[in-house]
Amino acid sequence: TLQLSTLPCPATNQTWHAAGPLHISFNIRPGVRKPLAKGDTDVSSFTFSPVQTVGETGSGGMPGDEMVPGEVAKSEEPKLKEQTSDQSMTLKVLTLGGIEHQVKAQPSWSVQQLTAELFEVLRLSESSTEMITIAVTFLEVELEPSALLEDCGLCEGSEISVLVKKEPRPPAPLTPDSLSTVGDEDDIGIFVSQKLGNPGAAWLQHDAPLPLPSEVHGLISLLAGRRGAEYKEFHALGLEGLDKVRSYIDDIFEDEVRKNDNVSFDWADFKIVLSVQKLIFLLGPTQYGKLVDIFGKQPDEIVVRRCQAHGRCINFHVDHTKRVMQVALNSDEEYHGGRLVFATRAGLKIPKRSVGTVTLHHNDIVHGVTELQEGVRYGLFFLDKTSQYL
Repeated sequence: TLQLSTLPCPATNQTWHAAGPLHISFNIRPGVRKPLAKGDTDVSSFTFSPVQTVGETGSGGMPGDEMVPGEVAKSEEPKLKEQTSDQSMTLKVLTLGGIEHQVKAQPSWSVQQLTAELFEVLRLSESSTEMITIAVTFLEVELEPSALLEDCGLCEGSEISVLVKKEPRPPAPLTPDSLSTVGDEDDIGIFVSQKLGNPGAAWLQHDAPLPLPSEVHGLISLLAGRRGAEYKEFHALGLEGLDKVRSYIDDIFEDEVRKNDNVSFDWADFKIVLSVQKLIFLLGPTQYGKLVDIFGKQPDEIVVRRCQAHGRCINFHVDHTKRVMQVALNSDEEYHGGRLVFATRAGLKIPKRSVGTVTLHHNDIVHGVTELQEGVRYGLFFLDKTSQYL
């Protein structure tokens, strides 16, 4: 906010006064500067050009125009080319080795989305044993991954520095077959060998008949769920790049099996945690943005699952995490069994899922997965561990 009483003219060092309102044309020069701190009044990066009154020579009037006492010139509003969030901009990228690159970005992108684009520009790729992170610095300040580029002051021609860090990849999380407790601590459930003593286990067997709604209500009460809880389904979203996520976990799975072929690990229910940066790299910023819009926030954790745990199910439970969004990476017609089941007021509901189908639920709804008979079941999960939703 600029508060002006009198305005010195930069060209003549004279002070402009007016009997009426003073019309000012702001000519903003794009350039590199740090964001102003709260209370900072430095406006040195702007040029102010007062509009001259009628009868005076210069940019605001023409010689011979008549001056009406007390009247101020009526000039056209300057037509400035505004940089909107839909316009792309080119940024200069300087690596630690002094090599300069260029990257195109949208002002509305987050720094995370920019780093995903930098993976392509710098031709970086991760392996099963090594993971890569990119730190972006602008004006000697490292930018937060969640910050928007336009909020960081980046614009056409801005120069950023990047530091590429390579670190050993931690071992992929494993899920032992011995765990069969209801409501296990795992946020997306664990495929376990069926034990009919668990609540509702008979309904998860292959080709089991559906129970009555009243029986489902008893299950909900027993597992401390909410009878009125529901889930949401999203279909035909036009999501692209999901095959890349599926191929990525297949590659890691095969690498891990080769490295541990002499160890008796259970690989049937294989899960990995993805960084936001990696998922954006696989899907692209636009497709990732679609998922975030549905989820309503940036995920606290992203998990990809590859399951071929034949003869196992996920027992009915309620989640510990606040919300879970699941994206089907393959159609339920590509495997037998393994169907997602929700316990609701109307009884058991089993959504039909094709590639890209999204389900979203809170941690008050009882749900499970039926016995997987054959095939491989793939899923992408967004976890919300912090939000408070009614």
